[in-house]
Amino acid sequence: MTSVEYCSQCPECQSKIILDYGKGEYVCHKCGCVVMEQVDYYGPESNSTDFEERNKNTRASGATSLSLHDFGLRTEIGNSSRDYSGRAIDYQNVELM
Repeated sequence: MTSVEYCSQCPECQSKIILDYGKGEYVCHKCGCVVMEQVDYYGPESNSTDFEERNKNTRASGATSLSLHDFGLRTEIGNSSRDYSGRAIDYQNVELM
């Protein structure tokens, strides 16, 4: 784990910086300035002691960011005329893509 440079005051208004666990960002509580984004949270995912319950609640995707137009998620569309299972895509649907 690497150390992270962290400032305790907002560079814009010198107010207190807080960690938003839901978004994984350090933000100013007064002006909303995002000081650092995509902060990894290594705490427990859930408080369940049951293996199946913990396994069901594990994270399935990476972190998202509200500062990006697509929230940090992207879709890659190939140039083939086949779907994910290998079946040919109808030519009318290919024109829509």
